[in-house]
Parts: sequence; C-alpha cells; structure tokens
Amino acid sequence: MLESRSHISPAGIAIALVLLVLHLPGCDGGPSGEDDASAAPTRPAPRRIVLVCLDTLRAGRLGCYGHHRDTSPTLDAFAAENVLFSIAQSQSSQTLISHKSFFTAKHPLRLIREITFADFDLLRERNESADFLIRAFREVPSDPFLLELKNAGYRTAAFTDNVWISADFGFDAGFDEFDESRGHFAEILPKAFRWLEEHHDQRFFLFLHTYDTHCPYPCREPYNSMFNDPRASDIDLEGRCGKPIGDRPGLMGIGLSEGDKAAIADRYDGGVASADAYMEDLFDTLRALNIYDETLIIVLSDHGESLGEHEQVGHGGLYIEQLMVPFLVKLPASWRIEPGVVDQPVALLDLMPTILDACGLPVPEDCEGRSLLPLVTGGGAHRRHLVAQTTFREGAEGISNPVKRAIQDPGRWLLIHDGQTDARALFDLLEDPAGLVNVADRHPEVVEELLAVLRTYDAGETTGVFVAPPADPISEERKRALESLGYTGDE
Repeated sequence: MLESRSHISPAGIAIALVLLVLHLPGCDGGPSGEDDASAAPTRPAPRRIVLVCLDTLRAGRLGCYGHHRDTSPTLDAFAAENVLFSIAQSQSSQTLISHKSFFTAKHPLRLIREITFADFDLLRERNESADFLIRAFREVPSDPFLLELKNAGYRTAAFTDNVWISADFGFDAGFDEFDESRGHFAEILPKAFRWLEEHHDQRFFLFLHTYDTHCPYPCREPYNSMFNDPRASDIDLEGRCGKPIGDRPGLMGIGLSEGDKAAIADRYDGGVASADAYMEDLFDTLRALNIYDETLIIVLSDHGESLGEHEQVGHGGLYIEQLMVPFLVKLPASWRIEPGVVDQPVALLDLMPTILDACGLPVPEDCEGRSLLPLVTGGGAHRRHLVAQTTFREGAEGISNPVKRAIQDPGRWLLIHDGQTDARALFDLLEDPAGLVNVADRHPEVVEELLAVLRTYDAGETTGVFVAPPADPISEERKRALESLGYTGDE
C-alpha cells in the first residue's frame, strides 16, 4: 500500500539500506514458492511508455531518497507526484549484465545457463574470465518483452549512449529504431525529441539511456562547480576511471584521501544535477506534445556507485551502495493512483512484467520478475529475499569472477559470497547500515542459512553439454569506448 510523502528522511534511507540488496521469487513462484498475484488492469492501457535509465545513478544521491544536497529538484518533484519504490535493487552492478537481466526479467546466472548450459558449479570450476561473461551476455536475447509490445501495436525506439548498450551487444533487437550515438543527454535528447514530434500520436515504447552520471562524471556548467567542497582535492578523472591517480593506488584501490573522496563526490553530484535538469527538458517536451499526463513513465538506474566506501570509487562489486537504485513510476493520470512511497523491497527484474501488466499483456511464464502494480494498488506479496549475481571486478585487487553473488534477508543481514574462494562477508545492517564491517566469523549460523537460500537460486537443470559463447572479438573502437568508462583489460 502506498504511503504519502514528499521526501524520504535520512532515517528512512537507513531503513531502506537495512532492507536492501537482493531478490525474491518471481512470476513462476521462484525458489521459495511465493505467489505472484497478477494485476490484470481494469484501466485503459497506456498508449505511450517512456523508460529512462540514468546509468550509474546511486539512489542515495537524490533528494527524494534522502540526499542532503539539492541535486535533483526535477526528479524530487516527479517522485512527489507519482510512485517511488524506496528499496529497489539491481541484479548486477555491471551495465551489460544489469540491462540484460532487467530486459529479460531473469537473474544473470540463469541467463548464462540458458546460453552456455553451464550451471553454478561448472562456472566455479572453470573460473572463467570476464571476457567469457561479455561474450555470453552478448548472446542473451534482450527482446522477448519488446516483441510482446510490438505485437500489441507499440512502435519501439531506443536512443542510447552506446558502449555497452549497443547493437554490438544485441540491444538493438526488438527496436524499430535504435540510435546508439555517444554524447550523453546533450546529444541523445534532441534526437529523441525529434522522434517524439514525429510519433507522439502513435502507440510507442521509448527507451532512453545515458552515461551522464558515470565516471569520469562529465558535467556542464554551472553544475560542474555547483557542489565544490573546500576540502576537495584537485583530481582530473578524465581517462582515469578504474586506474591509478598519480602515485596513489587510485579509483578502484586504497589510498584515497578525504579530499579525494570529497572531490569525487562533488563531481558525481554535479553530474546528477545536470542529468536532473535534462529530465526537466524531457518532461517539458512531453507536456508540450500534450502526452505527459497519460504516458507511463519509469525512471531508474542499472546500478549504483561507490564513492569511497569499501575503498572503492566505481562499481562492479555487490555492496549496498552499488546495488541500490532509484525506481520512480508515473502511471497514466486517468488511473487516479495516489502518489506515495512503496516500502516493500523490489527488484529491477520486475520492470518489464510491470510494463506488460500495465498494458494488459501476458507476462511470460518463465521469467523471474513480477508486476509491481499490485503493490501500487495495495495488494501483492513482498519479496522474502533479494539476490544479486556476478561481477566483473571486485575491490582493490580487480578480481574477475563470474560466480560472486549476494543475498539479503530483509531486516538485518546481507551476505556476499565468492564462489571461487568461498570467502564470505556478512553485514549486520541493523548495527552497520552502510555494510562496512564483516561479522561472518561472529554469526556462522546466519552465513550457512543464507548460503542455503542462495543455492536454491543457483539450482537449475542444464539440458545440454557446455557450449562456449562465440569468440567474437570486441572492436578496437569499442575497446576505446569501454576504456573511457574505466573498463580495461580483463575487467
């Protein structure tokens, strides 16, 4: 049931963190057999759907999620007028994996199994490199839900910031128009606006994706200097994402001073504010075309970002701040849904089932997501656990590992498990909301209990012999684009 509000307090954020990090069973009942009550809409299906992914946007850096800085007046106002999911979590903190997961409503390890017939144990034994993961996820089809929309008469279009979200990685499938020119919102939105002017009178699904809030946190003025902290160091992040800065270990390692962290937070918050202002341009354009009120609009991110926590700056791990994302939904005005907050934990897996449900379309039976409409309208069961799987890079060591995963028992415990080394990190989020102190040695019984639940998500029948994904090399141009975002070597 919705709770009305204008903003979430810092105390509310602490509660959200306590309840965060991971999945629950989906539309087929999931490992624990929870029901998935479908919300067959009694309201008119939206003729227009706009999905916006602000890549690498950490929920806690928005005012509506409790941030102390005025980084997001547009999204704060949008949240206050619509529905905010206070505890929303990604199934991976890597862009390619997360997008494939939420477009298909399936967990990452399940997608790997469907492509390669490799179960959890086989992946662990082979200790495959990140290159294996990239090639496997490239083969994952991301269009089943889009095809449902197309078959129902929706025109589909995407304007993305390239690099991972590109035709090279299969994201063009299912879209009638797919534009992947780089340039962030400054280049993306004008093209999208022209498309809207031409197609606003049709049924459509429009997907917008940008790296405006991704390292090196590109930002225009006045936002670049909006949050300058006098303690901040002078750090040039261009070309330095995931690499050492000077003689210090650098962004994904230890050695960051408080001034370094202040500078990085300033730059990041400036990027958030800049992206927020672009969102105002988008909403104004929809209003000028007289389609804003009845359009289904969803704003989210694929993963969060560490800004010095765990001696990291970036993502690729499974810590709370890298998995907690904003999830804002505007339903058609004619539905007469009261604005407010849903405090039940939800997953990005729930995105596409929610869209299909809103359109009165059937949700594929084999997905692991569920429609969120019952939660919005006052019904529906909450998730018992949230699960995240896989990472390209973890911590200062830069370890590639396809079988790292995390689970939370909402209310207290967060467990991160390394499938290769069997290392366990347990966080008591009641005592340690930021998840900084590993207490696994103090609570071995809790670790074993959560590992047992995790194994139910790893389980799955493989119907064939292991098949390695095609060794299709990444082009030099694509490698340079990835390096500009901090993805280098075998990461």
